[in-house]
Amino acid sequence: MFIPPDIAVEDVDWVCGVMGLPKHAFTGLDGTDHRMAVLQRTDSVDVEACPGSGKTTLLVAKLAIMARRWRWPRSGMCVLSHTNAARDEIVNRLCTSPEGTALLQYPHYIGTIHGFANEFLAIPYLRSKQNPIKMIDTDIALNRRWAKIPRATKTFLDRKNNGDGRAFLRYTRSDFGGGKMSTLGEHTPTYAVVRNICQESSREGYFCYDELFIWAGKLLDEQPSATASLRARFPMLFIDEVQDNDESQSSLLHRVFIQGGDPCRRQRFGDSNQAIYQSAAVTTGATTDTFPGAVRADLPNSFRFGAAIAKLANPLALAPQGLVGLGPGPHHRPTIILFNDDSVRSVLPEYGSLLTEVFSEEELSVGIFTAVAGVHKRGENDRIPRWMGHYAPAYDPDISSREAYPSTFSQFLMSGFREAQRTQLSYPIARAVAQGMLELLRRAEHELSEIKPKNAHAFLLSTLSGDALVRYRHVLDFLIVNAGSITPSLWKDFVGVIMRVIAEEAVGRAIGARDFLEFLEWKQIDELPAGSPAVATNIFAYPAADPKVKIRLGSIHSVKGETHTSTLVLDSFFHDHHLSVLKPWILGAKAGKGAEGSRIQGRLKLHYVAMTRPAQLLCLAMRSDVFTVNERAQLVARGWTIRECPPHAF
Repeated sequence: MFIPPDIAVEDVDWVCGVMGLPKHAFTGLDGTDHRMAVLQRTDSVDVEACPGSGKTTLLVAKLAIMARRWRWPRSGMCVLSHTNAARDEIVNRLCTSPEGTALLQYPHYIGTIHGFANEFLAIPYLRSKQNPIKMIDTDIALNRRWAKIPRATKTFLDRKNNGDGRAFLRYTRSDFGGGKMSTLGEHTPTYAVVRNICQESSREGYFCYDELFIWAGKLLDEQPSATASLRARFPMLFIDEVQDNDESQSSLLHRVFIQGGDPCRRQRFGDSNQAIYQSAAVTTGATTDTFPGAVRADLPNSFRFGAAIAKLANPLALAPQGLVGLGPGPHHRPTIILFNDDSVRSVLPEYGSLLTEVFSEEELSVGIFTAVAGVHKRGENDRIPRWMGHYAPAYDPDISSREAYPSTFSQFLMSGFREAQRTQLSYPIARAVAQGMLELLRRAEHELSEIKPKNAHAFLLSTLSGDALVRYRHVLDFLIVNAGSITPSLWKDFVGVIMRVIAEEAVGRAIGARDFLEFLEWKQIDELPAGSPAVATNIFAYPAADPKVKIRLGSIHSVKGETHTSTLVLDSFFHDHHLSVLKPWILGAKAGKGAEGSRIQGRLKLHYVAMTRPAQLLCLAMRSDVFTVNERAQLVARGWTIRECPPHAF
């Protein structure tokens, strides 16, 4: 029977030293910090952690201590996260000590839930059936399937799903049917065509990410003893950001680690109020093994922001925890920027002006300033503001997400450069260039028989040879240094040319395929009216003539988990204007989900995430016609400052 090592006070002192934390980091100056009790727990427990509670720091500290005390050479800890970004953060922090680094090797496992399901279940099952695995990538699999659909059927599918017929090309059952495909009618010729194409694609080795859960489940069906083997290998399980797990993930993990006798010890960390990765219409997430369970511990203290932001954000939580803001000062008075159709383009300049008023030049140079919207993909020019483009016409949604899949090589580079600016590391550029190079080689029909590698750069070093490898190394070095100054002409005349040469040398022939050449084109931003503020790599610089502050623009999803010096939450439109509908919560007249429907609950979670990012200054941008005179007075009484935007000067 597995009995985990105890965590003593001296272990906590040791890990604080290793991680460069003060000795009271987990106890608080008065010894009442909730995190100390959670840190020392080794039983199964769900940790409900509010934004800024230091959850990741706590988890990494616990893992490092456990690794230091670990004495089982053939059994290890399994650490799973919902996203690659969360996994990377855990790995990067563990690398600060030899004990933490040991967790990156056998017998331990750190990865995403998808990665675990693939490596230990789905891929072994498929290989046992002699099914090749060439690529696990939703976009690539769907594109290949779509190319095989007859033209008339494409037109029908697009019309049936508002222009997105590809949505029918994913299966949810081992007979290659189910899912949205079933809405076509399982006895119709169209269903048969789509199902057969999905079957053919999968048997060729091309899979959507979530389809691997089907084959993971098949292995458990046919080999029930696999669960006992996995529990023996991983007697202790940690899951981070668990609130974002969907039913397929939750049910699979429950089946592997918990269901039946002799469950493993499991600790799950998350915040059910921040579950924003499901569809906007889905608020329940997983129904099997829901989070939090009966055995839970709460971390309601936020060390990110102060009492003012805690008071204003707390009502938007579906189940308010009673946020306690303990963040260090200085804190600045929260502000609502009001605008109308004529002044919507003045919102970002007004925000920039506010930042230059309340922060010093030094703070502006080192701080993280963002403006985020719930809807950041291109929309119609109505219902102002519908999307981020109404505030910044040059905004490019394709490079917004840290985990976006850009449509051109230059967008890969810009996405990596954006992440490098955020982290102050060069690695994101190297990773983005390598990912772009891999995509270019695929479009060149290079024989890449491996599944999507964990480390694209390392994979390329082992794949390329001769002049192609030498050129790749040289251009990578150049881009790491110069990514921020690449112009369209420099890309067209130099960088893009080298990338094409590398690909052609790798495959041994000239390439003229349309999708290959389109991928190498510089992604042009929309042409702007004269005098429009420039947005380079989704950065708004203010003032335009002599910038004092740079404001990063993006979706709310793209900044989840981040801490900003200041955050501006921009209103946007989906069925209704998000913040306008949330006015009762902003005024303090409502708190929590109450009896609200799924759409309102989705808005609450999304904007709770957004309003809990800033450490010092929280701002909202809303239409001026939303509030009456009396309501504006209520806002001021709650601690808001009101600023009106002047009309935009075109």
